[in-house]
Amino acid sequence: MASLTLGRHFDLDAPRERVWTYLTTPELVVTCLPGATLVSSSEDRRSHEGTVTVKLGAMSVSYRGTAEFVEMDESGGRFRVSAKGREKTGAGSAEMTLVASVLPLERGSRVDLEASVSVTGKIVTLGRGMIGIVSAQVMSDLMTCLSEKLASEADAGSSVGGGRAEAHDPRIAPLPGDAAEGPTPAAAGPAAEPAAGLSLLWRALRSWLRRLFGGS
Repeated sequence: MASLTLGRHFDLDAPRERVWTYLTTPELVVTCLPGATLVSSSEDRRSHEGTVTVKLGAMSVSYRGTAEFVEMDESGGRFRVSAKGREKTGAGSAEMTLVASVLPLERGSRVDLEASVSVTGKIVTLGRGMIGIVSAQVMSDLMTCLSEKLASEADAGSSVGGGRAEAHDPRIAPLPGDAAEGPTPAAAGPAAEPAAGLSLLWRALRSWLRRLFGGS
């Protein structure tokens, strides 16, 4: 077993309310997580079932599991997610607790993320240090994608005279409140591709080396 805790913060040029909506809407989050697919959601929108596939070089690991919002404080801008899954074709497992805070800034907002991760199975052969590096890169890629989507929405909203910009990604389902109540099926669209292995690994190593040597 390998266990680790990660903490990162990101500043985004977008209103806190919009960032909060994205981070608490799984249909939107999965569009920024290569290899992730939302399968179903509970009627109260607290529990969600899905799959995720990660490919690192010759190693490919697929999980199926659930993620549950165990704490949700919109006024305080804080939520906590508990997720667990098992390998589809192996005996390995993964568990994660993610605590996120979304805070308003004078311009935009700040997101603080803290994740506690435990994994078993063949992915442990990568080593605790490499798992941490790759996990941190996934967080960074998620925030970069989120920032780009929010900027794109803002540009689209300006071009049509304001209002909420509609997402054009076919895998994005309506936001909570846009559709009738009831269980939410997976959004229609192409099958999720595995998280790019060598590309992800290289970006993670490059980021780690920059922090180690202070380069750019």
